[in-house]
Amino acid sequence: MVLFLRRMVAIVVTDDYTCASLLPGRPLARRLAFRDPSSETIEPLGEPFLYSLLCGPFYFLARGMWLPGVLHLLAVPLTLGMGWLVVPFMAEGIVRGHYRRKGWVEFKA
Repeated sequence: MVLFLRRMVAIVVTDDYTCASLLPGRPLARRLAFRDPSSETIEPLGEPFLYSLLCGPFYFLARGMWLPGVLHLLAVPLTLGMGWLVVPFMAEGIVRGHYRRKGWVEFKA
């Protein structure tokens, strides 16, 4: 079993990050970033799923997304902690929607 897993999981090393992949050369993580067209500021977002799973509502609050952060903060005790496990599956869409509403342009870094 260990040999099978070693063959199936390849470590893909790119410019500045490492991620596990089931097929060689096909990383699981793709780097999400947004660019402000007026000031050319680039905001790399990393992995919203992972960060919101680990940090919960504080990830959204740290990014300046007050409404999703406060709603997530309220949902956690109301759902007896299940909100902490459900919201990360929606995190990427929440982050994309937030930056698109602000007029930022999405690109893959």
